[in-house]
Amino acid sequence: MNDAANDFTHDCANRRPAEPSSLPSSMSNLLNAPRTRSLLASLLVTCGALTAPLEARAGDRLEFKPAANSKSHKRFNAGHELRIDDNGVVQGDLPYVSDGTAGWISSTHRVEFLDHYLRVGEGKPLEFTRQIRDSVINAKANITRPNGMVLTEHAPCASPLRRQKVRFTWVERLNDWARCYVDIDGEEPWLDELRGGFEFVEFLPKGEVEVGAQWDVPAEALRGALAPGGNLKITPATPNLFGRLVELGVAGDFADALGAELSGDIKATYRGRRQEVETEPQTQTQTQGEGEREGGAAKTYDVAVIELEFNLASVVDRTMLYIMAMPEQERREPARIESVPVEFTAIGTATLLWDMNAGRAHSFKLQGQESFSSTVHKTRFDGRSSMPVSQIGRYSGPLTVEVTVRDGADVNEVIEPPKRGSRPGQKR
Repeated sequence: MNDAANDFTHDCANRRPAEPSSLPSSMSNLLNAPRTRSLLASLLVTCGALTAPLEARAGDRLEFKPAANSKSHKRFNAGHELRIDDNGVVQGDLPYVSDGTAGWISSTHRVEFLDHYLRVGEGKPLEFTRQIRDSVINAKANITRPNGMVLTEHAPCASPLRRQKVRFTWVERLNDWARCYVDIDGEEPWLDELRGGFEFVEFLPKGEVEVGAQWDVPAEALRGALAPGGNLKITPATPNLFGRLVELGVAGDFADALGAELSGDIKATYRGRRQEVETEPQTQTQTQGEGEREGGAAKTYDVAVIELEFNLASVVDRTMLYIMAMPEQERREPARIESVPVEFTAIGTATLLWDMNAGRAHSFKLQGQESFSSTVHKTRFDGRSSMPVSQIGRYSGPLTVEVTVRDGADVNEVIEPPKRGSRPGQKR
């Protein structure tokens, strides 16, 4: 067996490859023709280009870098449509009992800023003024009681900081903003919880990024997106119970509803750049008559697209506010308020468009589902003993948020000054 194998190996090693058969003379002449050789050379170059790896394309760099002395006009609109899922009470060791209340709560939250950047640093403004042009909430509730009675309540709310201008200066050693009024003085405590953010830089990737790249964003980033400018002390203009519920944070200001610590996840994906074409609002000229308007011009923006998926959860204690806003009848009850936690959860998606030429956000749109749970824990006394009581309300429904940021160079800064005297917010 071994000799046979050796003979086979030796034969294969010494066997010469077969000579290729000669081509017909007509075919050989065709292949050697100058025109044919040129065509084949071009074909080989083309095939080589198709199979060669593409050159690595540099990624995009999304940075906050607006021009010094520029202005940004920012508009925030949030909408809540909440079902009243349940209302009930737990007394002592007894099981939970629902009172059968049903209905819905609808509210809109509107904020408008004009920011004037005086100094800009790496990733944030270092000094700027913010004109708080508007900050209001309009809420409405339709409530159906177990006996069939339908109640409709309204809760118009406003910030005492409307039409104020505030100067923000970043203090590095404090890692915080110094804040002061400009032109017209206001209450100093109203400045305490204002924040100089609302630039959406927390969602941006670090360094260059390519299409399809993904990264994690801290849950805290959503606080700045949902509560523009921090806590603007928005308070209801009416003393009804529904107004107090909105002031606690249910379908109200996220600055009230979000606790000190946020939990959850935010996943970001870069989708590349696109041209965003928008028609500017129509303006009325001085020479035109009433009803005659000049057509708005179309403008193109070079924007980078970041898509977000998020889930968020928070708990905040609103005991002090609840006690301060208690109606007289509830104050007479033989009970002590122990705590008033408000729980909030949300899940959904969002899209951030970043203006590559202006170096700032262009728009932010969020849609999702949210839920609130407010609980009032009391200890009730009857003269001989005490009993814990918990009043619970649960609400859920869709949430929408839309923010637009545009050049504010042409925005008229002359607006009605803030009104003096009694106004919402003084209880805060």
